[in-house]
Amino acid sequence: MKLIFFVLSVLILILYTKNVESWGPNFHLNVTTEGLMESEPTLIKQLIVDNLDGCYAGLIYADVGIFYYYTNFKLYRGLHNYNTVDEILRLAENNKERAFAYCFKIHLAEDSISHNFFVPAAIKRTKIPNYIIHPIVELRIEGLYLNPIANRLMERHAEYDKLVEKATGRDWSSEASKLNTILGGGNFYTQAFAADSSTFIGRTQNKLFKFVALFVSDKSVIDYYRLSVDAAKGVIRGETNNLDPSGEKALREADKSTQLTLYIVTILIIIVIFWISVWRRWI
Repeated sequence: MKLIFFVLSVLILILYTKNVESWGPNFHLNVTTEGLMESEPTLIKQLIVDNLDGCYAGLIYADVGIFYYYTNFKLYRGLHNYNTVDEILRLAENNKERAFAYCFKIHLAEDSISHNFFVPAAIKRTKIPNYIIHPIVELRIEGLYLNPIANRLMERHAEYDKLVEKATGRDWSSEASKLNTILGGGNFYTQAFAADSSTFIGRTQNKLFKFVALFVSDKSVIDYYRLSVDAAKGVIRGETNNLDPSGEKALREADKSTQLTLYIVTILIIIVIFWISVWRRWI
């Protein structure tokens, strides 16, 4: 019975849980830096360059909702939409706050590439469902762009906590402080975006991710890196792309190619386990 419970728990975890995650802080920082370097002079570019501290805080602030990713997706998604950015920008009272808002928007534009193109392509290529492949491929990519500055992106979050609270109607300061501590230790993917290892499901999930990661390639990242740089440059030009930063629809469509296979595997595993249990009773 313990074996059946374990297998079914893993399969339920894979089959019925949503996943919408983002590039990590190192990737965001490198893409944004390159986007700024390649961009033609604009008022937005100059504003960001003159207020990098504000930009850095905004560049990762959208991820303070990541702690609710597994428990309250709606709350997490509230920070990953352009309406929130527009409201932050409307309420901004100085150039530091405007730089914060524009780099918050750059974060979403870069995420839109991951969620609408990069991860869906990985799902279709590997036939591994979104819930498993998504954090794995992004963690693999994160390791290619390590930058010590990324560990300090949230150090000045307190200067912008009230601005985000006014824009969203919710105080995010405690989550921002927690994320700052985690980034300072370089532990974004092990402590911020990670299941609760004190639970059976959490431990199972983390072990499953580590196992599957052994078979996932990161060779296709270059094309999507360039698309992400272009997305950042679009924001610097004053543009808003028409892609959903969460990529929820694209991820759901990609997942359709894996769900039938998983359902069949589930049924077969249940049948095999059932017959093994019956056979053991007869010997």
